Amino acid sequence: MVEARNDGRQQPTVAVPEKIQTTKDDVARLLHLFKEPVAQRHWTNLYAVLTRPELDARKSSGEYAEAANPLESLAEIFNDYEDFEPQNLMVKYVTLAAHAPPVKMFPYAASMPEWIYLATFTHDVDPTNRSRSSIIRGPDWIKSTWTEVRKYLHQVSFCNLTVIYFSFLNN
Repeated sequence: MVEARNDGRQQPTVAVPEKIQTTKDDVARLLHLFKEPVAQRHWTNLYAVLTRPELDARKSSGEYAEAANPLESLAEIFNDYEDFEPQNLMVKYVTLAAHAPPVKMFPYAASMPEWIYLATFTHDVDPTNRSRSSIIRGPDWIKSTWTEVRKYLHQVSFCNLTVIYFSFLNN
């Protein structure tokens, strides 16, 4: 885009990309990433105490670099829609072709009778929403979003424990 200046000359302008919104599908995918067996060593490295070579490896691509940069590894797994395909276990999935990924049944159906009630609220959550596969999430997004999700989960857990505790005291 070109913009006219007051003195008559034209000046190119830089378009600022819009901030891409984080959806419930993204958060569900991140929660699944936390439980993904392949990603466990990266989550462990994220919260582990690093050795001197691992700290120095943050600036290199040597043998210690993977342990020193766990968020990059987690972002790589998160962005891989071919190999990392978590599912919403509240609803049934079907396979339409031999080598095609499973898709949710339409209209949705609960995957188990005891999950019928929960499925009414969660049937639209899709942790492998392929329409979002073109949005590449980086290590900074993983870190900030995971921090927010953890805060929320701790608040919910604390509130639930508090309610349970006080209801126990009242009995």
